[in-house]
Parts: sequence; C-alpha cells; structure tokens
Amino acid sequence: MPSVISHLCSFYNNNSPVNICFFDLHNFFAIKEEFFLTFENSRHYGKCCLHVKESRKNMHKCMLYKRKKWQQALDSEKPFFDVCPFGVLDYIYPIPKENPCIVMFITYSKELINYKRKNLNELNTINLNELKAKLSNDLVAYLEITDYFPSIIDALVDKYLNINLLTHNNNSIKVKVKMADSFIRESFQADISLTKIAGELEINKFTLARLYKQYYNITIHKQINCCRIDYAKSLITAGYNITKAAFASGFNNSSYFCRTFKDITGSSPKKWEKSQKTHLS
Repeated sequence: MPSVISHLCSFYNNNSPVNICFFDLHNFFAIKEEFFLTFENSRHYGKCCLHVKESRKNMHKCMLYKRKKWQQALDSEKPFFDVCPFGVLDYIYPIPKENPCIVMFITYSKELINYKRKNLNELNTINLNELKAKLSNDLVAYLEITDYFPSIIDALVDKYLNINLLTHNNNSIKVKVKMADSFIRESFQADISLTKIAGELEINKFTLARLYKQYYNITIHKQINCCRIDYAKSLITAGYNITKAAFASGFNNSSYFCRTFKDITGSSPKKWEKSQKTHLS
C-alpha cells in the first residue's frame, strides 16, 4: 500500500476502536494448499485478537475462516459484516478495481461480540440492523468508520495505487515477487526466509532477492524483520513481556530479537517500552 494510505490506517488504528488492514490476493488462491497452510498468520493488532495467536490450532482455524471471507469478497465484490468463530467483528470490503484482488478488513478491536452462530463451518455474515441492537459508544464509532472510510480508501487507491505492476500471467516473475511480499506481510510469524519463499514460488532466490529489492527498496530479510518488530511493538504495548513478544512475533532467539529491535528502532526493547509508558502517562 502507498505510504499515504498506510499512514492514514495507522492513525485510525491508534486513535479509534478499529484495526484496518489490507490483503493483496493476486493469485493467492492459486498456490499449493500445503504452502498456504504453513502461513497461518493473519495480521490483527487488536487486543481482542491476541489470544488467538497463542494457539496454533486457533490460528489455523482463524486463517481458514479468513480465507472464506476473502473468497466471498472477491466473488461477490460487495462489502459485508461478519463475526468470526472467536467473536471478532469484521467489515470486509473488496476494493473495486479492474480485477478486484485487494480486500480491506476493518476490525472492531475493542471487544468480542457475543453473537450466536448458526453454522460454525460457514460465514456468519450479519446485517447492520442486527449490529445496532448491540450498540455501545465504541461500536457506534466503529460503524461510523465503516460507513465513510471505504470511500476515502477508494479515492486514494484510484490516485496512488498502480495495480498494473502485475500481469495476468500466473508464471510472471513480477507476480511472484508480489506474492512474496504478500507472504512476508501476512506470514512473518512463520519460519520463513528468502530460500523457503523462493523454493515454494519456484523462482531463483537470487533473482527474487534482486527484484524484490528493486521493487520495494528493501531486502526480503529486512522486510521480514521489520514486520516482526512492528508486531512485537504492538504486543508489548498490549502488555506482553519482551521475551513473549519476541517469540510470538517469529523470533526464536531473544538476544537476536533485541539486536534487531535496536537496529530497526534505534532503541532497545526495554527503553522503547519505557518511553511508551511515559508517553501514555
């Protein structure tokens, strides 16, 4: 996503009861099922979603359910509200372009929704009137954002986002580079690396590394670490201790996590945590 959209989403994520994220699904459903299942992470920064991350079984269930929501959004090209099996409320909005492939999730991050499901194996789409029966001040604010925010994003996408970077050829190297970026951003908690991603996408790892750096002005290794550090910061802010945040973010060594954290943020995890507490107080 262009930086103007990323900054706007960050503002809303930090100042309202929502978490806004995007999923670029170009050719995503064409990949091997077993590869898809190794990337079980979905980016939810809201406190109400963090407990899901602690269980691999829950993560697997969450990702499969999210895939159903992606598919419905792409098939219908219409937005809808849904409450997942864990009680997380999402507004799913497919961004209308020539070939819709980008889906925006606006997640209500304040609390879980107590909503009786009719079928645990099917989507639990609900209408606005059903939501209004459960109104709280935060939920009112959430519904207001889902009402006007998509139109803002549509305008920004039309102005800034060049989807023509991709071709319709599933074997295109450009497509594979874009797929690699999607995997990194949505799957940084998994045991991923340049070699593993290149192998699964059937592309030479040196070619992938060179083109990724050319398109995104960052190496794959650093992008993985940046995503992990961003997520670790959200966990620390939510109350996780530093060691637990490190492992939950995809690091398997706390010392390496601390070095990487300082390289990226310019501060150690403890100093950063202290500065956040001081800022909040």
